[in-house]
Amino acid sequence: MKRRLLAMTLSLLMVVSVTNTSVLAYNQLSEADAVKSAAEEYLRTQMNRVYQWDTANNMEPQTILTAEQAHADIRSSLEPPLYLSDSEKSFIENESVDVMESLGRSSITAEDMAADLQAMENFVLYRSHIFEDMDIAFTSFGADYYFDDVAVKGDCAIAKVYESLVYQYTDSPDESSELNYYYVVLKKANDTWYVADVVSDDIPYLAFLDDGLTATEAIAGYDAAIKIENTATDLPIMSAATSNDIGYGVSNAVNYALMYTTKIDNPVADGGQGSTSTPTFKNERFKWFGSDCMNFASQCVWAGFGGSNNYSHVNNKYGMDTSGSYTWWCTKSSNVNSWSSCSAFNTYINNSNSSTEKGLQGDIEVTPYNSSTITWDYAANDLVGSVMHVRGKDKNGNWAPFAHAVFVNAANSLSRSDIFICCYNSCKKNVKLGTYWSAGNDSTYGIRTIKPRVFVQGEIGARVWGDWVTNVTVTNTRRTLKGYGNQIFTTLTLKLMANNGGVVKTWTANNASSVTGTYADWYSTGDTEWIIEVTGTTSTGTTVTWNGAVRVAKS
Repeated sequence: MKRRLLAMTLSLLMVVSVTNTSVLAYNQLSEADAVKSAAEEYLRTQMNRVYQWDTANNMEPQTILTAEQAHADIRSSLEPPLYLSDSEKSFIENESVDVMESLGRSSITAEDMAADLQAMENFVLYRSHIFEDMDIAFTSFGADYYFDDVAVKGDCAIAKVYESLVYQYTDSPDESSELNYYYVVLKKANDTWYVADVVSDDIPYLAFLDDGLTATEAIAGYDAAIKIENTATDLPIMSAATSNDIGYGVSNAVNYALMYTTKIDNPVADGGQGSTSTPTFKNERFKWFGSDCMNFASQCVWAGFGGSNNYSHVNNKYGMDTSGSYTWWCTKSSNVNSWSSCSAFNTYINNSNSSTEKGLQGDIEVTPYNSSTITWDYAANDLVGSVMHVRGKDKNGNWAPFAHAVFVNAANSLSRSDIFICCYNSCKKNVKLGTYWSAGNDSTYGIRTIKPRVFVQGEIGARVWGDWVTNVTVTNTRRTLKGYGNQIFTTLTLKLMANNGGVVKTWTANNASSVTGTYADWYSTGDTEWIIEVTGTTSTGTTVTWNGAVRVAKS
């Protein structure tokens, strides 16, 4: 998907002179702490409402709209508030150039601020309805906020806020997480900071903002679109691959996706730079564009077809399609569109499906915009490893179907509410598809599913590969490591290297096509990559190597 990087998520939080309010005051704190507390309380309250967490203690978000409504009875009408002085307006606009540009605005107006605030409220109500309708529940939920810059000028303040959501679904064994980034502006009156405007750069929210729907309209559209379908058959029977074809390793693709999607990493609170919508813990061997949804999905597919995670191998396009009429590849410095563009990837798969040349082949199905069940001819677990193209912005900046890429890491059924995805921009890990991309009332809510099956002619000569393993978060966790070859190798070696490059363990098998080892003595001073290396030597002395990785958390 080609879309411009939104450098920051905008939350314009401001205030007016309203007396005798019941809003919690932060005048016992320093100005910077008061700004942080007001912004965090608003964001945390909204997230608790969406995820229906801690409902007994959840208060209504305190905004300028609620404050104005509370005082409507003492005024003849609900007049537009006088938000800002000219100097405050200039201060905010000068600090918000990138944000306003991303929203197509050249200045700040009270009308836009009020509309944005109401749009966020509508979006919260809409998403909360979806969670309730899909009967989504959690065993745990947490929201953390990190501030790396707070500027205060008189009664105005600007803050940059990183939001990390970490939660556990009741029907998933894996932890889920999301990253969001907010640019927050507040204004103080009578020693109280009030929220007057908020927007987000998350793709589903921006689409909702541009649609201009009320909560009632959005919910009605969703309810009208829901169609409960039960479609599940047997797993596909694949035709036998030739000796030169590579089958799709779904578990490797999934573990790659889970490895490189993350909650807040390198937080400012720990002296780091913080995370943005593309996390700092990403695969640095590849080129990054800023809008990386399809780039990341292609990397997952590449890992599933035995791509080697070695700087030299990536730059030499190992495990990629570099020949014939249609190609699919990316290095540290360059790429073809089929790797990074949703539409180009779809075209590439379609062309490969009808070609006898080297290339990836797979199944493609389109789900109608108004169906809550994914159109698929096989069982739900066959969706795992698929790339889904969902609602996003096209190259012209218009909302369109199939313009944003997500990767399916798990599926309990074919319902949108039971499919789990990972994606970039913004970063989401093991998040239910339907909570962001539900059925809707226009064609942009359609979903295109692409399941890679085989890399035709992807294998030439001797080849080795290994398993990507799940993340290590506890240092004494035991992991089984495996290496494979496409033939009997005189020696097949499996090597594990720590993040400093030092070899910590080596396993060797002779006259074998596989090698296995176990390891539990992990250690790390941060969030790091350890390297897995498989090396095979043939009877003629030819040596081939593959690299994978395992993510080891801070111990």
